[in-house]
Amino acid sequence: MPRPLLYALAITLLAASVASALPVRPEAGATPGGRFAELDRNRDGVLDRSEVASVPRLAERFERIDRNRDQRLAPEELRKAARLAEARRDLAKAQREAMRARFIFLDADGDRSLTLAEIGTDAPRLAGQFATIDRNRDGRIVPDELRDHLKAEREARRASRAG
Repeated sequence: MPRPLLYALAITLLAASVASALPVRPEAGATPGGRFAELDRNRDGVLDRSEVASVPRLAERFERIDRNRDQRLAPEELRKAARLAEARRDLAKAQREAMRARFIFLDADGDRSLTLAEIGTDAPRLAGQFATIDRNRDGRIVPDELRDHLKAEREARRASRAG
């Protein structure tokens, strides 16, 4: 198996195992007590749009959380949304740590920057985007440049999904 493919597989497995090994903490307000009870003004055991209007983040995510499309949020839907959000945060953290480890691995001389020669054939996608990532055109990619590039790619993907 080629080394780049082997590394990608290892990073993916690491990220998945870290995300699945972390405990799931219910989000405040995802249970019938506490914040949920405060929001459920009519005490019918579910939240409608008018009841979540005072919580902007919840109101803007209403459609995504309302899995059964009944225009009401049940406690179980909120718990599932909280678990999913936590899993996404955990996965993002694992991916950042894997990217950091990959950067260190590729940085053969330990100077906290990558040259095209250091990248070689171990990271063909990174090598292909080298000129774009190397904003200051000094022939080196530093962590800030890579982070900014990855952030711009994420934002572009979000914009294309939203639009």
